[in-house]
Amino acid sequence: LVVNSKKMVKHLNANLVGGQTAAQLNPKLLRWHLGAVGTTFANGASDLFKVTVPKGTYQVTLSGLLVQSGASTTDSWQCLAVDYHKLLDNPSSPDISGIWALGGHQWSDWDAAVLDYTSAPITLTQPRAMLYGCQFSGTTGTITAYQPPTFVFHKVTVANQTQGSPVVLPKSATSHLRLPR
Repeated sequence: LVVNSKKMVKHLNANLVGGQTAAQLNPKLLRWHLGAVGTTFANGASDLFKVTVPKGTYQVTLSGLLVQSGASTTDSWQCLAVDYHKLLDNPSSPDISGIWALGGHQWSDWDAAVLDYTSAPITLTQPRAMLYGCQFSGTTGTITAYQPPTFVFHKVTVANQTQGSPVVLPKSATSHLRLPR
């Protein structure tokens, strides 16, 4: 089938798929990552970057896989995406309500860390400065990105949803839901 005209033909052309426009089917993603596969980070280093996120409603995900070697059990890491101004405008009392994504780990008896976090929708009424990245606190060893820490801001549409109807379960069913003591 070849199309050589822009003329709309009834029952042939489609300007919506599943009720969504092309722009809705391919939403804009903002994606930032630290390094590439195999990137190493020294303990005690901070890899933090400032970017501006346009206004809109976003769901933020943080993903990756970090592996440490030679670090002591007191070494740790923290990756985050946070509202730059809420965190840094008042250094003596930072506002942590602007943390959009956060993952952290202390290297103990496990030497790998999976970064896997998804936020609730966050609405920005104006463009906001955002700080993203990872901090590695420790004095020994290196951290290798088997999958680099990746921060994705996925623009979403939040629809008003109604709560479902309450359900009353018989006692015989609820007794199976209780945790053993």
